[in-house]
Amino acid sequence: MDDVTAAKLRHNMLIELQRLDASRSRIYIVGVCQAAISALGLKPGQYVEPRDALTIWYDLFRCGVIAPGEDFNNNELLMFHVTQRGRKALSGLSRDPHNPEAYMAAIAPYVAGNEVAESYVSEGLATFNSGHHRAAAALIGIATEALILALRDTLIVKMGAVGRAPSKDMAGWTVKLVSDAVEKELQAHKKGMGKPLDDRFDSVWRYIAPVRLLRNAAGHPNELRDVVPDAVHGNYIYFHDIAKLLHDLKQWAETKYQPTVQ
Repeated sequence: MDDVTAAKLRHNMLIELQRLDASRSRIYIVGVCQAAISALGLKPGQYVEPRDALTIWYDLFRCGVIAPGEDFNNNELLMFHVTQRGRKALSGLSRDPHNPEAYMAAIAPYVAGNEVAESYVSEGLATFNSGHHRAAAALIGIATEALILALRDTLIVKMGAVGRAPSKDMAGWTVKLVSDAVEKELQAHKKGMGKPLDDRFDSVWRYIAPVRLLRNAAGHPNELRDVVPDAVHGNYIYFHDIAKLLHDLKQWAETKYQPTVQ
């Protein structure tokens, strides 16, 4: 099975699990797999190997989205139930990292043109679903940093057009200092953003710090400590809003940002 078909089949399984769990229906392996395969809309002659479908099913089991059994009287492997972690994933299915295809489709407009960010998110999703949460935390943190640097570059170009040199921190390579310098510059020009963007800037920019802190905790040897899977999951959820904000700020900077001459 090719990767595209596998991603669609996983997505279809999650959709079917969402439907069954919401209606409190019994969850059987065969029923979910068959419904997911049917939803692929295969052409005559096309076929999904049962082993391929079962591989994806048990990957959802390994990730903690589902668990065996319905209750003590129905505890065999033929029946399953959606876990609390699974319900969290299903509640925001189009933006949840357990559903890589839908996740990438949701953020695609905001990372388009930034190959670094896009590739790190894509690899991060694969890593997250392999259970390597430290690596997944680092990858989504790096993707966030790539978008911050792209916004920084746009601001610097506009500054240069009016003969203004960026601050040492903004032009530097330390992402924390760059991020702080970018935030400071944006704060000085909030009135020119318009209220909707201004409000999102106030509410969403604060998500960047936790994403970067967890990235540092996962990736810096002198800060190595346990990275809680739920926190990593949360950062992937936050990333959607972060990516949209940084994308919209970059567009605003390209068209409406008027840097002051110092």
